[in-house]
Amino acid sequence: MIDLLLAIACSSCVSLVMRWSEGKVNSETGMLTVNYLTCSICALLFCTDLGFDSASFLCGSTMGALLVGGLVLLQFNIRRHGVILSSLYTRLGVIIPIVFAVFLFQEWPSAAQLLGIVLALMSVIFLNVRRGEKSGIGWSLILLLAANGTCDAMNKVFEAAGDPMYNGQFLLIAFSCALLFSVVRLLVFRDSLSFREALFGVMLGIPNYFSSRFLLYALQDIDAIIAYPMYSVLTIIVITLLGIGIWHERVTKKTAAGMGGILLSIALMNMQ
Repeated sequence: MIDLLLAIACSSCVSLVMRWSEGKVNSETGMLTVNYLTCSICALLFCTDLGFDSASFLCGSTMGALLVGGLVLLQFNIRRHGVILSSLYTRLGVIIPIVFAVFLFQEWPSAAQLLGIVLALMSVIFLNVRRGEKSGIGWSLILLLAANGTCDAMNKVFEAAGDPMYNGQFLLIAFSCALLFSVVRLLVFRDSLSFREALFGVMLGIPNYFSSRFLLYALQDIDAIIAYPMYSVLTIIVITLLGIGIWHERVTKKTAAGMGGILLSIALMNMQ
Protein backbone atom coordinates (compact mmCIF):
# COMPACT_ATOMS: atom_id res chain seq x y z
CA MET A 1 0.00 0.00 0.00
CA ILE A 2 2.90 2.37 0.70
CA ASP A 3 3.95 2.20 -2.96
CA LEU A 4 0.45 3.16 -4.07
CA LEU A 5 0.40 6.11 -1.67
CA LEU A 6 3.79 7.25 -2.95
CA ALA A 7 2.53 6.97 -6.54
CA ILE A 8 -0.48 9.10 -5.61
CA ALA A 9 1.77 11.68 -3.94
CA CYS A 10 4.01 11.89 -7.00
CA SER A 11 1.05 12.08 -9.37
CA SER A 12 -0.36 14.93 -7.30
CA CYS A 13 2.99 16.72 -7.53
CA VAL A 14 2.79 16.42 -11.32
CA SER A 15 -0.59 18.17 -11.30
CA LEU A 16 0.75 20.76 -8.86
CA VAL A 17 3.67 21.63 -11.15
CA MET A 18 1.37 21.72 -14.19
CA ARG A 19 -0.92 24.13 -12.38
CA TRP A 20 2.02 26.24 -11.23
CA SER A 21 3.41 26.43 -14.76
CA GLU A 22 0.23 28.00 -16.15
CA GLY A 23 1.04 31.43 -17.51
CA LYS A 24 4.74 30.98 -16.79
CA VAL A 25 5.83 28.94 -19.81
CA ASN A 26 5.45 29.87 -23.45
CA SER A 27 5.68 26.36 -24.85
CA GLU A 28 3.95 23.45 -23.17
CA THR A 29 5.50 21.15 -25.77
CA GLY A 30 8.97 22.34 -24.78
CA MET A 31 8.23 21.81 -21.11
CA LEU A 32 6.90 18.30 -21.74
CA THR A 33 9.91 17.44 -23.90
CA VAL A 34 12.24 18.29 -21.02
CA ASN A 35 9.88 16.38 -18.74
CA TYR A 36 10.33 13.21 -20.80
CA LEU A 37 14.07 13.80 -20.99
CA THR A 38 14.17 14.02 -17.19
CA CYS A 39 12.06 10.87 -16.88
CA SER A 40 14.40 9.06 -19.26
CA ILE A 41 17.47 10.12 -17.28
CA CYS A 42 15.84 9.00 -14.02
CA ALA A 43 14.94 5.65 -15.58
CA LEU A 44 18.49 5.23 -16.88
CA LEU A 45 19.91 5.89 -13.43
CA PHE A 46 17.77 3.09 -11.99
CA CYS A 47 18.71 0.55 -14.67
CA THR A 48 21.13 -2.08 -13.46
CA ASP A 49 21.97 -2.87 -17.09
CA LEU A 50 20.68 -1.92 -20.52
CA GLY A 51 19.38 -5.34 -21.49
CA PHE A 52 15.66 -5.80 -22.07
CA ASP A 53 13.16 -8.48 -22.99
CA SER A 54 10.37 -8.42 -25.55
CA ALA A 55 7.75 -7.50 -22.94
CA SER A 56 9.66 -4.46 -21.70
CA PHE A 57 10.27 -3.29 -25.28
CA LEU A 58 6.73 -3.81 -26.56
CA CYS A 59 4.98 -2.47 -23.46
CA GLY A 60 7.45 0.39 -23.08
CA SER A 61 7.27 1.56 -26.68
CA THR A 62 3.48 1.31 -26.66
CA MET A 63 3.28 3.31 -23.45
CA GLY A 64 5.66 5.93 -24.84
CA ALA A 65 3.61 6.39 -28.00
CA LEU A 66 0.40 6.61 -25.97
CA LEU A 67 1.87 9.19 -23.60
CA VAL A 68 2.37 11.61 -26.46
CA GLY A 69 -0.70 10.46 -28.36
CA GLY A 70 -2.86 11.09 -25.31
CA LEU A 71 -1.44 14.59 -25.00
CA VAL A 72 -2.15 15.37 -28.65
CA LEU A 73 -5.69 14.05 -28.30
CA LEU A 74 -6.21 16.07 -25.12
CA GLN A 75 -5.14 19.28 -26.84
CA PHE A 76 -7.36 18.51 -29.84
CA ASN A 77 -10.38 17.75 -27.65
CA ILE A 78 -9.90 20.86 -25.52
CA ARG A 79 -10.15 22.95 -28.68
CA ARG A 80 -13.14 20.99 -29.95
CA HIS A 81 -15.09 20.07 -26.82
CA GLY A 82 -13.71 22.31 -24.08
CA VAL A 83 -11.55 21.60 -21.06
CA ILE A 84 -14.30 20.23 -18.79
CA LEU A 85 -15.48 17.44 -21.07
CA SER A 86 -11.94 16.60 -22.15
CA SER A 87 -10.77 16.35 -18.54
CA LEU A 88 -13.72 14.11 -17.72
CA TYR A 89 -12.86 11.62 -20.46
CA THR A 90 -9.21 11.71 -19.41
CA ARG A 91 -10.23 10.79 -15.86
CA LEU A 92 -12.59 8.09 -17.10
CA GLY A 93 -9.67 6.42 -18.85
CA VAL A 94 -9.36 4.42 -15.62
CA ILE A 95 -12.14 2.24 -17.05
CA ILE A 96 -9.64 0.68 -19.47
CA PRO A 97 -7.24 -0.74 -16.83
CA ILE A 98 -10.26 -2.05 -14.93
CA VAL A 99 -11.49 -3.85 -18.06
CA PHE A 100 -7.98 -5.22 -18.61
CA ALA A 101 -7.83 -6.43 -15.02
CA VAL A 102 -11.14 -8.29 -15.25
CA PHE A 103 -10.98 -9.81 -18.71
CA LEU A 104 -7.24 -10.29 -19.23
CA PHE A 105 -6.00 -10.98 -15.72
CA GLN A 106 -9.15 -12.49 -14.19
CA GLU A 107 -9.17 -10.14 -11.20
CA TRP A 108 -12.79 -10.37 -10.14
CA PRO A 109 -13.98 -7.86 -7.52
CA SER A 110 -16.26 -8.69 -4.63
CA ALA A 111 -19.74 -7.14 -4.59
CA ALA A 112 -18.57 -4.39 -2.23
CA GLN A 113 -15.50 -3.66 -4.34
CA LEU A 114 -17.58 -3.52 -7.51
CA LEU A 115 -19.94 -1.07 -5.82
CA GLY A 116 -16.92 0.99 -4.77
CA ILE A 117 -15.55 1.08 -8.32
CA VAL A 118 -18.92 2.17 -9.72
CA LEU A 119 -19.26 4.82 -7.01
CA ALA A 120 -15.74 6.08 -7.75
CA LEU A 121 -16.54 6.47 -11.45
CA MET A 122 -19.83 8.20 -10.67
CA SER A 123 -18.03 10.57 -8.29
CA VAL A 124 -15.50 11.46 -10.99
CA ILE A 125 -18.31 12.24 -13.42
CA PHE A 126 -20.18 14.21 -10.76
CA LEU A 127 -17.13 16.34 -9.96
CA ASN A 128 -16.25 17.04 -13.59
CA VAL A 129 -19.65 17.81 -15.11
CA ARG A 130 -20.86 21.36 -14.63
CA ARG A 131 -24.29 22.79 -15.19
CA GLY A 132 -24.48 24.77 -18.40
CA GLU A 133 -21.39 23.14 -19.91
CA LYS A 134 -21.86 21.35 -23.18
CA SER A 135 -21.74 17.60 -22.95
CA GLY A 136 -21.63 14.83 -25.45
CA ILE A 137 -19.61 12.04 -26.93
CA GLY A 138 -17.53 11.79 -30.05
CA TRP A 139 -14.87 9.67 -31.65
CA SER A 140 -12.09 11.98 -30.50
CA LEU A 141 -13.27 11.78 -26.88
CA ILE A 142 -13.45 7.99 -27.07
CA LEU A 143 -9.93 7.92 -28.50
CA LEU A 144 -8.77 10.19 -25.67
CA LEU A 145 -10.28 7.86 -23.08
CA ALA A 146 -8.81 4.80 -24.79
CA ALA A 147 -5.33 6.30 -25.22
CA ASN A 148 -5.00 7.46 -21.62
CA GLY A 149 -6.53 4.31 -20.20
CA THR A 150 -4.43 1.95 -22.30
CA CYS A 151 -1.32 3.93 -21.45
CA ASP A 152 -2.02 3.45 -17.74
CA ALA A 153 -2.82 -0.22 -18.30
CA MET A 154 0.62 -0.85 -19.81
CA ASN A 155 2.05 -0.87 -16.29
CA LYS A 156 -0.14 -3.85 -15.41
CA VAL A 157 0.45 -5.57 -18.74
CA PHE A 158 4.19 -5.38 -18.20
CA GLU A 159 3.89 -6.40 -14.55
CA ALA A 160 2.03 -9.52 -15.67
CA ALA A 161 3.99 -10.36 -18.82
CA GLY A 162 7.46 -9.02 -18.09
CA ASP A 163 10.31 -9.78 -15.74
CA PRO A 164 10.57 -7.53 -12.65
CA MET A 165 14.32 -7.24 -13.25
CA TYR A 166 13.47 -5.18 -16.35
CA ASN A 167 11.26 -2.64 -14.56
CA GLY A 168 13.81 0.09 -15.12
CA GLN A 169 14.27 -0.79 -18.78
CA PHE A 170 10.51 -0.80 -19.34
CA LEU A 171 10.21 2.75 -18.03
CA LEU A 172 13.37 3.84 -19.86
CA ILE A 173 11.95 2.61 -23.17
CA ALA A 174 8.57 4.22 -22.45
CA PHE A 175 9.93 7.65 -21.62
CA SER A 176 12.61 7.53 -24.32
CA CYS A 177 9.94 6.84 -26.95
CA ALA A 178 7.83 9.66 -25.54
CA LEU A 179 10.90 11.91 -25.66
CA LEU A 180 11.53 11.01 -29.30
CA PHE A 181 7.96 11.84 -30.33
CA SER A 182 8.06 15.06 -28.29
CA VAL A 183 11.29 16.21 -29.93
CA VAL A 184 9.74 15.61 -33.35
CA ARG A 185 6.70 17.70 -32.34
CA LEU A 186 8.96 20.41 -30.97
CA LEU A 187 10.87 20.62 -34.24
CA VAL A 188 7.83 20.37 -36.50
CA PHE A 189 5.93 23.13 -34.72
CA ARG A 190 9.11 25.12 -34.01
CA ASP A 191 8.17 25.68 -30.40
CA SER A 192 10.52 27.55 -28.12
CA LEU A 193 12.55 26.04 -25.32
CA SER A 194 13.62 28.65 -22.80
CA PHE A 195 15.03 28.35 -19.30
CA ARG A 196 11.52 28.38 -17.83
CA GLU A 197 10.36 25.49 -19.98
CA ALA A 198 13.48 23.56 -18.99
CA LEU A 199 13.06 24.34 -15.29
CA PHE A 200 9.41 23.35 -15.14
CA GLY A 201 10.16 20.33 -17.32
CA VAL A 202 12.68 19.03 -14.80
CA MET A 203 10.32 19.77 -11.91
CA LEU A 204 7.61 17.88 -13.76
CA GLY A 205 9.75 14.97 -14.87
CA ILE A 206 11.03 13.84 -11.47
CA PRO A 207 7.62 13.16 -9.86
CA ASN A 208 6.28 11.96 -13.21
CA TYR A 209 8.91 9.23 -13.34
CA PHE A 210 8.45 8.16 -9.75
CA SER A 211 4.66 8.06 -10.03
CA SER A 212 5.05 5.42 -12.75
CA ARG A 213 7.75 3.58 -10.84
CA PHE A 214 5.79 3.40 -7.59
CA LEU A 215 2.60 2.43 -9.41
CA LEU A 216 4.51 -0.42 -11.03
CA TYR A 217 5.64 -1.58 -7.59
CA ALA A 218 2.12 -1.21 -6.18
CA LEU A 219 0.69 -3.46 -8.89
CA GLN A 220 2.92 -6.27 -7.65
CA ASP A 221 1.06 -6.28 -4.33
CA ILE A 222 -2.41 -4.90 -5.07
CA ASP A 223 -4.87 -6.16 -7.66
CA ALA A 224 -5.08 -3.78 -10.61
CA ILE A 225 -8.86 -3.64 -10.35
CA ILE A 226 -8.43 -1.96 -6.95
CA ALA A 227 -5.12 -0.14 -7.46
CA TYR A 228 -6.14 1.85 -10.54
CA PRO A 229 -9.41 3.35 -9.29
CA MET A 230 -7.84 4.12 -5.91
CA TYR A 231 -4.87 5.74 -7.66
CA SER A 232 -7.23 7.86 -9.74
CA VAL A 233 -9.70 9.01 -7.11
CA LEU A 234 -7.20 9.56 -4.30
CA THR A 235 -5.15 11.73 -6.64
CA ILE A 236 -8.29 13.79 -7.27
CA ILE A 237 -8.76 14.27 -3.52
CA VAL A 238 -5.13 15.30 -2.97
CA ILE A 239 -5.23 17.74 -5.90
CA THR A 240 -8.49 19.21 -4.60
CA LEU A 241 -7.02 19.67 -1.12
CA LEU A 242 -3.91 21.28 -2.63
CA GLY A 243 -6.13 23.64 -4.59
CA ILE A 244 -7.92 24.61 -1.40
CA GLY A 245 -4.73 25.04 0.61
CA ILE A 246 -2.49 26.73 -1.95
CA TRP A 247 -4.81 28.56 -4.32
CA HIS A 248 -7.63 29.06 -1.81
CA GLU A 249 -10.20 27.48 -4.07
CA ARG A 250 -13.69 27.53 -2.62
CA VAL A 251 -15.15 24.27 -1.35
CA THR A 252 -18.61 24.01 -2.82
CA LYS A 253 -21.32 21.62 -1.73
CA LYS A 254 -20.74 19.74 -4.96
CA THR A 255 -17.02 19.35 -4.24
CA ALA A 256 -17.72 18.17 -0.71
CA ALA A 257 -20.33 15.68 -1.92
CA GLY A 258 -18.02 14.38 -4.64
CA MET A 259 -15.15 13.93 -2.23
CA GLY A 260 -17.48 12.19 0.20
CA GLY A 261 -18.48 9.79 -2.55
CA ILE A 262 -14.83 9.13 -3.34
CA LEU A 263 -13.98 8.41 0.30
CA LEU A 264 -16.91 6.00 0.54
CA SER A 265 -15.83 4.31 -2.68
CA ILE A 266 -12.32 3.82 -1.27
CA ALA A 267 -13.74 2.21 1.85
CA LEU A 268 -15.84 -0.14 -0.27
CA MET A 269 -12.93 -1.04 -2.55
CA ASN A 270 -10.91 -2.11 0.48
CA MET A 271 -13.61 -4.50 1.68
CA GLN A 272 -13.21 -8.15 0.79
